[in-house]
Amino acid sequence: MYTILWKAMVGEQSKLWDLNVIPPALFFWGGGLLVWCTSDGWNLETFIDWFKNLEGLNSSQAVFLFLFFVLFLIVSTKLVEWIQSPLIRFAEGYWPIFPLNKLGDYLVNHLRSKMKPKILRYDDIGRKYENLKDPKSVAKGPSDSERIEFAKLETELNQYPNDMVLPTKFGNIIRAAEEYPSDCYGLETMRVWPDLWLLLPDRVRDELSKANKDISERITWFFWVSSFSLWTIVAWAVWDKIVLWPLFVAFFGTVSVYYLGLIPAASNFGDLLRASFDLHRFAVYEALHLPLPFDPNDEDKDGENLSQYLKHGIHPDVKVLFTHSEIKK
Repeated sequence: MYTILWKAMVGEQSKLWDLNVIPPALFFWGGGLLVWCTSDGWNLETFIDWFKNLEGLNSSQAVFLFLFFVLFLIVSTKLVEWIQSPLIRFAEGYWPIFPLNKLGDYLVNHLRSKMKPKILRYDDIGRKYENLKDPKSVAKGPSDSERIEFAKLETELNQYPNDMVLPTKFGNIIRAAEEYPSDCYGLETMRVWPDLWLLLPDRVRDELSKANKDISERITWFFWVSSFSLWTIVAWAVWDKIVLWPLFVAFFGTVSVYYLGLIPAASNFGDLLRASFDLHRFAVYEALHLPLPFDPNDEDKDGENLSQYLKHGIHPDVKVLFTHSEIKK
């Protein structure tokens, strides 16, 4: 579902093409050039001689070589940019093809079994918090250590979806944020988000676009760094040499980009998505001239009706009428 949100915001960040997407491609092709040179028997003196030969190029040749290099980088970068949507879905954990689907099922089952005792523990401490409401039962409330444990569990479970669990941490963070409007307000994110996006203040849209851009950049890095391992295969196929260092670079680079870049970016986007619904969901009701929810403890029913109205064009509550009294003439 994140791809729907991504498409809604991609126009905001593509007004000017961002040159920050060049370094990942430069890293990949530069590393490939290094593999080629070392596999072909180049040493330090060979590199020095090659650079000296470049000094002998005339201005036209130098400009042509530079433009060819830049064009090559731009084209390869654009190709990756065009497959951004499937790359994001892959990183989320939507793996329909064998054997990845079997791996995904295994990871999901493993994650469910891992999270189940944490959910039970969270509920157990939560019941102790209920004792604080009764002055006579305050002594039965959570201890200091349990309060700390409860806060940690709450943070972890906020990034764990209630409905559709995915095999990757990135996917579960995004999925949990997508489920939040439905769990709290009865609003289906996929149905309501396009309308809400058009009604958000410019500042909020800018923050969401920046967060989305961070995810996009890190996905790009994730692709290029993980693809770096291909140079080991190329070296073996072309020069019949086993070059293992690209594998190590790809492994440690991919892990670093994923946990130090992609996960924090997803968490930031998820927080902003939740806040957007918290603060601006009523703007959708007002724009559609539908009555605002009246009871905060029963808002989910109004949200479900709104989602169905946007989906089918027919409001489930036949008694609901448009509220046109505030239309400016």
